[in-house]
Amino acid sequence: MLATLFAGDGMGKTIVAECLAEYWSRRKKRVVFVHYELNRSLMMLRRLARHTGLSVKVLKGIKTPEQKRIVNRVEPILRAWDGGIEYVHTPGWSMAQTTQKLIELKEAGKCDVVITDYIEKVAADRRQLQLFGGNQVQREADNVEQLKNFAEATETPVLMLAQANKEGKGKK
Repeated sequence: MLATLFAGDGMGKTIVAECLAEYWSRRKKRVVFVHYELNRSLMMLRRLARHTGLSVKVLKGIKTPEQKRIVNRVEPILRAWDGGIEYVHTPGWSMAQTTQKLIELKEAGKCDVVITDYIEKVAADRRQLQLFGGNQVQREADNVEQLKNFAEATETPVLMLAQANKEGKGKK
C-alpha cells in the first residue's frame, strides 16, 4: 500500500501524520517516521505540545506554575507509552539512502509501516543526475518509484507527504 498526502501551508499534514504514527504504534505497529526537515527532538517537542495543549514556544520558554503542572502530568505518560515510533532525520539524503535505511530497519524487525515527510526535499543521487540531469519532476517521480518498489518488495505500507510548491497552489 502506498499513499500520498498533499497539503498547502498551514494544513497540518505533518500533524496528521504524527497522529497516524501514534495511532498505528498504539496498535503495536513499528512505525518509521522519515523526515527530511525536522529532527527527533523537535518531533518529540511537537508531540508534547499536542498532548499538553501548550505551544512549542511555551514549552521552550518560561512556563507558569499551571503550565509546569500540565507538562509534569503528561511527560511521564509519554515516557511510559509503549508505542514504537522510530524517527529518522534525513536532511540531504537521497531516496536510495533512505530506502537502504528502511531495508535495514525492516530486516531488524523495526519497521511495519513508514511515513515519509517532505519527499520533495529528497536529494538527487549520482544515478538520478546522470539519467535526469536538472529535471526535478523526473527525479521526484523516480523517488516515488523507489519508495513504491520498497513498499511492494517488503509488503510495507508507506505514506508519503509532500508540500505543494507555490505554483501548485490554487491549481485544480
